[in-house]
Amino acid sequence: MSASKPPVLVHHPQDTLEYARLASAALPGVDLVPCLSGAEMEALMPEVEIIFGWRIPGACFRLARRLQWLQGMGAGVEDLLANKDLPARVKITRVTGIFGPWIAEYTLAHALAWTQDIRRSLGSQAVRKWDKYLVRKLRGLRLGVAGLGSVGQEVARLAAAAGLRVTGFDLEPRRLPGGGAAYCGDRGSPSLLRFLSELDILSVNLPLTRDTDGMFGAAELAALPAGALVVNTARGRIIDQHALIEALRSGHLGGAALDVFETEPLPEDSPLWSFPQVAVTAHISGPSTPAEVVPIFLDNYRRYHAGEPLAGLVDRVRGF
Repeated sequence: MSASKPPVLVHHPQDTLEYARLASAALPGVDLVPCLSGAEMEALMPEVEIIFGWRIPGACFRLARRLQWLQGMGAGVEDLLANKDLPARVKITRVTGIFGPWIAEYTLAHALAWTQDIRRSLGSQAVRKWDKYLVRKLRGLRLGVAGLGSVGQEVARLAAAAGLRVTGFDLEPRRLPGGGAAYCGDRGSPSLLRFLSELDILSVNLPLTRDTDGMFGAAELAALPAGALVVNTARGRIIDQHALIEALRSGHLGGAALDVFETEPLPEDSPLWSFPQVAVTAHISGPSTPAEVVPIFLDNYRRYHAGEPLAGLVDRVRGF
């Protein structure tokens, strides 16, 4: 390995070889090394300047003497920011701009499944029961988007196109596409409670930070009108899971579509599996695919060597 051209470490829990293949095809002169195990990563880490990876074993960073830049393969970086072995000098970039369309469709699909009561119709079909019931219209319902970054913006656009009345909330001032009310405030603030009190559907799209960890607790869920639907595609810890279970058990919430949880995989003994009004999915709402993520790395690789600002650069203080 040449000292002038240190290798680029590539790792993904399932798709390492595909990420490395696509990136290598676009960077034929670059030594991109796919690492499938922790031992392989530890052997390479003292020489590496750039990592293109996801879920790197944290202990490897103790050996990162030359590491300058880590391009993640997803949106979340909370595991990296919590790792005290990752040197402070290392620039961290995350993936942005590709998850919005996926998550917007997930949100709309589960909102429609809720108003159409698809679970009931499938249950009736399974027992060959002719079950004629009155469905609700999605059009005209009030959807609140908590988190108005790139994902929340796409959720708001698709929801508005489907005829929902959209409002927004964020911890900093942001505009809602197409206009509409966009509240701003801290956790527990009057503006957050007012935002929640006006909704039929809550879509959670905030990053997990110190400010949002446990942001939706018992008081916030109680502020939602009775019978509301909660859709969480962000991080499980943003909603207090115990408070969520109690709000579902009491009947205050009319349903939930949950793609993320405090513990993943969701433990088999979790009550969330058993609520008939809850849809549980296995963190599938915003997939990272090599075909979409590799171009982001390639653009940042060019920026890195050109001395230009990196896209998706993480602010370690803010947490995203």
